[in-house]
Amino acid sequence: MYRLPPTAVISVGRKRIIVSDAIVQNPQQYGESPSEKIPHPSDLFKKDYTQTQPDLASAMQGTQEFAGQLQEKTHQVSDRVKEKLSEFTDQVQGKFSALKTQLHDDDKSAVESDSQKSL
Repeated sequence: MYRLPPTAVISVGRKRIIVSDAIVQNPQQYGESPSEKIPHPSDLFKKDYTQTQPDLASAMQGTQEFAGQLQEKTHQVSDRVKEKLSEFTDQVQGKFSALKTQLHDDDKSAVESDSQKSL
């Protein structure tokens, strides 16, 4: 925006104002125009983008760290489950073997007792 003294105005029409040449050659700025005060959208996007980049990088790093921790914890839990399952399998096999031996011994005693009765 430029300062325009009333004495510099030569003529005023519906669409334009005619002013003296001396004022146009050496204008005095009054203040910023509205278009100068309002930043251009591309400038806002550039500024926002530059501010967002570090935040995004930090979020990505945090996500990668979390994924690593999750993977490590999953391996630990998996190993514990395998260990417990192996212990359980050993216990079941031991009990099954004991039960099988007991049934085999009971069958032997039943056969021996039947054979003694038949004599």
